[in-house]
Amino acid sequence: MGGGIAVVGGIAVGVGVARVPAHRTVWSVVWFDVGFVVVVLGVLALVWALVLHLAHRHREQASTSASGHAGAVGSGTVDGQEWRPPVEPTALAKYLAEVNRTMAEHGFGPEAGGTALVKQPNDPTPSWEMLNGERVARYERNQGLFLVHDWVPSDAEDQVADVTIKLRQHGDGPLSRGDIRVVEYSLGPKFTNHSLVCASAADDFAIEVSMWGPMLCMAKVYFLDGRPPLVLDRYVDFPVDTSICSSAAASEPEGPDQAVCLANRLQDLIRRGRRIRANAVVSSNGSSGPIEIWEQDAAITLEDAQRHDLVARLERRDGADTARGMISGAWATRSRMDRKLALLSDVVRELDHRTTSDTRGANEQAAS
Repeated sequence: MGGGIAVVGGIAVGVGVARVPAHRTVWSVVWFDVGFVVVVLGVLALVWALVLHLAHRHREQASTSASGHAGAVGSGTVDGQEWRPPVEPTALAKYLAEVNRTMAEHGFGPEAGGTALVKQPNDPTPSWEMLNGERVARYERNQGLFLVHDWVPSDAEDQVADVTIKLRQHGDGPLSRGDIRVVEYSLGPKFTNHSLVCASAADDFAIEVSMWGPMLCMAKVYFLDGRPPLVLDRYVDFPVDTSICSSAAASEPEGPDQAVCLANRLQDLIRRGRRIRANAVVSSNGSSGPIEIWEQDAAITLEDAQRHDLVARLERRDGADTARGMISGAWATRSRMDRKLALLSDVVRELDHRTTSDTRGANEQAAS
């Protein structure tokens, strides 16, 4: 309706403009005056109609939302038909309670009166059957082939371990039958920017690499008969055996055995830290994931050795770092790591000197 009124007013305005006498304004023509008033009334009517429409639409949406929430748990309509959940809430609750009761009877859960590490179920559980099925399927997908690795401490500078990675055949399969042509290894860009290819089956297609930190190794196995290659993976790590150090720390925190263990662990940290210092990417604000992880490992190593005095020295802030950070966050972070590496090197020298002195004193005492 408002649009029609505006159109009529527009027509009258047009007539008024066409009949304006010479040397007179449009406001002196009645047609123009009446048409202008009618146009204004039409525009106001349009605005009012739009306001009413929006208010009505908002009220309908609010009503629909409320009814939707009310029917979320119960029933509703989909395409004009009544919809109900596939499983009734009460039936689902009974089913879950039955599952929990069954698991408790088999030694799992808080109702079992123990822990799953001690009690074992007497009968196969659904989860065990599923996992065992996946285990058997993994054998079949891999054709019994797996990646394995072993390692020894490395004598190479800035390296921690000399690692051997190779194939291992479970039962009879491509490796034992001699069906493999070549194996392609990928260790990631921080180790090599190209694949390592081994075509020798003499040692199960083994490769030997020196590493400063753990990583994920991917291997692609190519077969002689042209079948699709098989991709295997192995997380290659070389954890330090800290059981001796832990027992020494518990019985004799300042003894020679603990000093030797701590010195060895700190030397590994220093080698790894120098490699990280040279290769880690540091953002403009000074953050760097590899450096921060290394700093946490260093603090944990010292805490495990009950050397809280060294932890405090390691985490002590240097006022110069703040000034460097105002110029470059990366500069401040690398300087902080240089300071921590120097501290650990000093601690290793101190421990070595103490161990040597203790050994010399023990030998002199034994000789006397």
